[in-house]
Amino acid sequence: MKSIGLILILSLTVAGAAQADPGTPDTLRIDSVSVVPRSVASLPVYFYNDEVLSAVELVFKYSTTYLSFDSVSLTGGRLDYIPDGSVYIVEQDSVVDIAIVDNLGWIPRGNGLFGNLFFSVFDSAANQTFVIDSSQRVLGGMVIFRTVFVDSLSMTSFVPQFVAGKIAVGALPPNNDSVWVDSVTAAPGQKVAVNIYGFNQEELVQVRLALVYSSPSLTFDTVIFDNSRGLTASSRVVNSSAQERQILIDLSYTLLVPLPPDSGLLATVLFDVAPTAPDELVIIDSVSYLGLQGLEFVPSSGAPFGPYFHRGYVEIKASTDIKTEEQRILPQDFALRQNAPNPFNPSTTIKFELPKATEVRLDVYNILGQKIRTLVDRHMPAGIYRVTFDGRGDDDQPLASGIYLYRLKAGEFADSRVMVMVK
Repeated sequence: MKSIGLILILSLTVAGAAQADPGTPDTLRIDSVSVVPRSVASLPVYFYNDEVLSAVELVFKYSTTYLSFDSVSLTGGRLDYIPDGSVYIVEQDSVVDIAIVDNLGWIPRGNGLFGNLFFSVFDSAANQTFVIDSSQRVLGGMVIFRTVFVDSLSMTSFVPQFVAGKIAVGALPPNNDSVWVDSVTAAPGQKVAVNIYGFNQEELVQVRLALVYSSPSLTFDTVIFDNSRGLTASSRVVNSSAQERQILIDLSYTLLVPLPPDSGLLATVLFDVAPTAPDELVIIDSVSYLGLQGLEFVPSSGAPFGPYFHRGYVEIKASTDIKTEEQRILPQDFALRQNAPNPFNPSTTIKFELPKATEVRLDVYNILGQKIRTLVDRHMPAGIYRVTFDGRGDDDQPLASGIYLYRLKAGEFADSRVMVMVK
C-alpha cells in the first residue's frame, strides 16, 4: 500500500535529537471519523501542552491509494490566530510539507483543537479502515522530520505522546439516502436552532447522527424533537462532548413501528452563541463521535450503512445599528432574513427587504404545512421592514412550542425559513 508523509510545522525548528518531555506527557491526538466513499473526511486533531511552545511539528502517513489529502484548516482551533500568509505548503516526491510560522513563537499552555485535516475518499476505499499514524522522514540515513514539540524557553524538541486516528469508510449507500444540516444566521448572545433533516428510501430501525461544530463560539444546549420524525423514536440518547464540540443523537425505532420511507426533519439542535463571538462561519459537519460511532442508518433488514451527508453552518454576525443605512440606501434584491431571536419566547422579529414596490404576503405555517397566521398582506413600497410575530395564531390563541415556518411572497419572489418557539 502506498503511503505518504505529511509535515505540519508551526515554526521553523532546528534539526536535532528529540528529548523526552520532563513534565506531564504532552499529547497530540488525531480523531477518528466514519464516512462513505465519494465524500470528504474532516479529521479533527487535538493537542495538549503543559509548557509554552515555540513550535509543533506533526508528521503522519496515510494511504494515497484510497485517500487524497486536500487541505488543513486551523479555523476554530487554538492556533487560528496565525494568518494565512504564514502558511507555506511544499510538495516533493511523496512528502507534503505544510509550514505554519508563528512569528511570535509563543504557543500558550492549553488543551484543545489543533485544526482539521480534509481528505477526499475514493470509491475503492469502501468497507475499509485507514489508520492516520505518526511517521518520520528519513533523508541520507538521518531522521530529519518527526512529530515533536519545541519548548520556547530551552528551544529543545521533545516527542509528545501520540494517539493515531482512523478513517473508517463504509459501503457506498445502496441508494440516495442522505442527512443534511440547515444553514442559519445568528447574533452574539443569542440562542440559535439548527435543523437536521434526513431522507430514507427504506424502513429504518435506527438513526445515529454524529456531528461536530468547528468553533467554541457555539455552546451546545439541547436537542428538541417537536414536530419531527425523531419524535416517534422509542428512545432518544443525546450525548455531548463540550471540549471536542461533538454531538451524538441516537434515534431508536422498532421493527413493529420503524421509521417509514420519507424525507423531513429529524431533530433540532439548540446552541448558545457566545456574547463576545466574532463574525465567523461555524461549520457543522459529520464526525465519528469520540472515535466510536459515526453517522449511520440501520434498515429493518440488511446491513447498516452511512448515508450521504451535506454539512451546514451557523453564520455569526454581530448586531449593528442599520437604521441610518436604511434611511439612505434601498435594498438591491429581495431577501427574507432569519428571525431573531430564534428560538423565541414569546415573540420574535422577522426582517425582509424589498428593492421595489410590490404586493407582499408574509404567512406563518406549522410543520404540517397548515397556515396559522398571516402577518402581512398588502402593497408595500421599497424598503427594509421588520415584522413582530407574537407567537399567536389568527385566532389570537397562543401557539404551542414547536417548529414553525414563515414564508414571504413578494411579486415573483418567494422564500421561507424555519423558526422555533420554546416555552
